[in-house]
Amino acid sequence: MKILLIEDDEVFHAVITAAVASQGHEITIVANGDEGMKVLGSEKFDLIITDILMPNKDGIEIIQEIRESDPNVRILAISSGGRVGFSSFLKLAEIMGANACLEKPFSADGLIEKIAEAMTKPATNLRERADAQR
Repeated sequence: MKILLIEDDEVFHAVITAAVASQGHEITIVANGDEGMKVLGSEKFDLIITDILMPNKDGIEIIQEIRESDPNVRILAISSGGRVGFSSFLKLAEIMGANACLEKPFSADGLIEKIAEAMTKPATNLRERADAQR
C-alpha cells in the first residue's frame, strides 16, 4: 500500500514510518499541508495519514480539499488536540470525511489497527449527509 504522511512532528515521522514499514507499506512524508497537497497533485496514494494541528494548512483543510478532488482515497486523521482536546478536532475530521481517527500518542499496534479501519470504513462527509437527506 502506498501511504502519504502529512505531519510536522519528526518524532511521529519515525514512529509511523517504522510501523507502516513493518507491514510492507511504502510511505512518503511531507512536513505540512501545502506540501501534502502539492504531492497529491502529482501522485496517487491508497491512504493519507494527516495530522490535524499544523502550521500553514491544517488537517481539516486538507481533508476537505482531498474529499473535493478524490472522494475515494482513504484518510486517517491523527491529533493530540491542543487546548480544546483531541476529541473535538478528531470528531470534526470525521465529519469532514476522515475514514478513521487516532489520538496521539499511540502505539504501533494502535496505528496498524486504525489503518485497517480506514481502509475498510467508508467516509461520510457533510456533502454526502446533505445529499442523503434530500
